[in-house]
Amino acid sequence: MNLHRTIHVALALFTLLLGAQDLSAQLNQRKAHHVMHTNGELEYANSVVYEHRIMREGMFHLDSSVIRSQEIRFFKNNNGYFANLEYAYESRPNTYAMRIRKGSVDLYEEIDINVYGGEELGAGDLNIHPSKLATGRAFQYYCIDGQHIRKASYRNLAKDLRAFPEGLENLRKHRKYQVLQVSLIAASASMIVGGLAANHEDPAFTPVMGLGVVFGGLSLFCNTPKQDYLWNAVEVYRRFR
Repeated sequence: MNLHRTIHVALALFTLLLGAQDLSAQLNQRKAHHVMHTNGELEYANSVVYEHRIMREGMFHLDSSVIRSQEIRFFKNNNGYFANLEYAYESRPNTYAMRIRKGSVDLYEEIDINVYGGEELGAGDLNIHPSKLATGRAFQYYCIDGQHIRKASYRNLAKDLRAFPEGLENLRKHRKYQVLQVSLIAASASMIVGGLAANHEDPAFTPVMGLGVVFGGLSLFCNTPKQDYLWNAVEVYRRFR
C-alpha cells in the first residue's frame, strides 16, 4: 500500500513538474521579442533595444539585462527581424540587415541600426528621410538555415544553388548584367577623365566626354534586370525547398 501510494505521489509530482515547465515555456514564448546568441540559443524579452556607442561596440538591452552586440547573431524587436552582419563580413561591427522576405531562404537588406534599433522607428522621429529606410526590393544578404547570414554574392549563391539548374541560369544572367554595368561605368569614367586630361588647358565638353555620359546613363538601366534575375534565382530555391 505504501509502495502504491509512493508511486502515485511520484507520478503526481512528475506531472506537476512537466506542467510547470510547459507553463514556463508558454510564458516565455509570449514575450514579444528575442535575440539569438552566437551559439543558436534564443533569449526572450518584452523589450529588445540596441544602444549605439560612438567608436565602441554596441550593446543590447533585454528588459533589465545588457548584452554585447558581438554576442548576438539575430534579434527581433518592434520594428522587425534583424541579422548582425559582423558574421557575414567578419570585419564590420555594428552593422545590421533587416529581413525583408521570410521563407525557406530568408532575404535581408542592410539598414541603419540607429533607425531600427529602438522601441520606435527612428526613436519616434516622424520625419525620417526615406533614404534611411529599407526599400524591401534589393536584398543583399540571405540565410538558409536560420542561423548563418551570408552575403548575396555570385560565389555564395552559385554554391548554394548548385542543385537548381534554373536558379543557376538566372544567376548567370544576373552576373552578365553586373559585369556589363561595371564595364559601362568604367568606360564612362575613362572617357570623361580622359577628355578632361586631354583638354586641361581648355576644359570644353567634347564628343568623347558626351559619349562617356551616355555610357554612364546606360549603366543605370542594368539595375532592374540585374536585381530581377537575382530575385528569380533565389525564388527557384524557395519554390523547390
